[in-house]
Amino acid sequence: GPGRLGILVKLFKLIDMNLPVPTIGNGKNHYQMISVFDCVSAILCAIDKGLPNKEYNLGSKNPPDIRTLLQGVVTSADKHSIVIPTSGKLVKLVLGLLDKYGFTLMYPEQFMIADEEYVLDIQETEKDLDWHPQYSDEDMLKEAYKMYKKKK
Repeated sequence: GPGRLGILVKLFKLIDMNLPVPTIGNGKNHYQMISVFDCVSAILCAIDKGLPNKEYNLGSKNPPDIRTLLQGVVTSADKHSIVIPTSGKLVKLVLGLLDKYGFTLMYPEQFMIADEEYVLDIQETEKDLDWHPQYSDEDMLKEAYKMYKKKK
C-alpha cells in the first residue's frame, strides 16, 4: 500500500541506476502479492456476508513469474536494467552469511522463500465472499515505483 516500500527501495535503486537486477534463483517462480486496498475490500465483503468464521486466502490473481514481473517494472520505468537469474542456493548462502555478520541486505524471511513458488488458492474467498482482487502484481509494483520516485 501507499508509503510501504520496504525492500522495494533496494530494487528501485538498481533500476534507477540502470544496473542489473538479480533474481534469487532463475526467476521462473511466482510470488503472489496483495494490495492493501484489496485487503480492505475483502474485509468489507466479509462484513457484508455476516463475518463467516473461516480462514480465507487473499492474493492477486494469476501472478506472472518473477523475471517477467521485474522486467515489466524496468520497462515501465523506461530504464535499461536487465534481469539476471542467479543460483538460488548460492545467493541464499551469501545473504545468510552477510546477515549473520550484521551486513543484512535482505532479512532471512525475505530471501529464504524468494525462489519458491508462493501462490495461494483464492477461489474459496472469491466464491464465499464474492470478492475479487482488483490489483495485479504488475500494477502494485509499478505504482510502488511511482511512489518511490515521488519521495526521492
